[in-house]
Amino acid sequence: MMKERKMTANLKASAYFQNEINSGQNFFFGGREDYEVEELSAVEIAAISKCIDIGVGHLQKVSPIIAADFARQKPALIKYGAIAKAKFPGKKGITFPSQAGGIGVNFIVPELLNYYTTPGSSYPCYSDYSDNTWNISLTSGSTAYILGSAAAHYKASLTSEQHSLMVIAENGLLEIGTTPRFEQQRIISQADTKYGVFTANPLVEVPIDPIRTIYQHPTLGILPCFHDFGVTWTIAPKATGTAKLKLLGLVYYEHDLMSDLKYV
Repeated sequence: MMKERKMTANLKASAYFQNEINSGQNFFFGGREDYEVEELSAVEIAAISKCIDIGVGHLQKVSPIIAADFARQKPALIKYGAIAKAKFPGKKGITFPSQAGGIGVNFIVPELLNYYTTPGSSYPCYSDYSDNTWNISLTSGSTAYILGSAAAHYKASLTSEQHSLMVIAENGLLEIGTTPRFEQQRIISQADTKYGVFTANPLVEVPIDPIRTIYQHPTLGILPCFHDFGVTWTIAPKATGTAKLKLLGLVYYEHDLMSDLKYV
């Protein structure tokens, strides 16, 4: 593993991401404004870039529009690697794929979202998603939880040697195969509940791709999910049934969280 120690800094989120904000990138910080950042080495930046570029390459084959929207967020997504490196114990190095004793990075999959079978205080992966799938059961008129529950916020993995930081891309909520079943969203955090509902534009029911039934729901911006800071993301279904809602983004995690094929 890489041993070179880089500079650690404490920064305001708005200052750390100033260049990205100036270029039009949106974020939802949820009231957490102070970040510790551990400078990434060139090797670590290359590893994260490789992970992103592989994903973008495949996205371009499926939906060039979504691929371009995600690719523009690459600088911000890489910067979250420096936050993960500072936040996880030991200031471990980042590689792709992950290696024992280090930090890995991958695209979000259900097993990294719902990383434990039964959520609880020690494993606060609360959501309405079925385990090991992107399926979520919706009931018209009843709140559904992308992240969190009626009683608890969602947090990334806080287990020793299995810490994670999930970073959901702006507009990274994709509905596959069904006409969008909701138009209202709300995101709150353990520190900030002041914001109300965010609604979709009238064309959300038009597929983002002219051939495939892929719908891209607009969001408030890049949403980081930490292991020590809770967030809740709700939607208001207007139809009953099972929807396939995929989250597009990255997860930084200590190797032991996904050292082998994972099924919860």
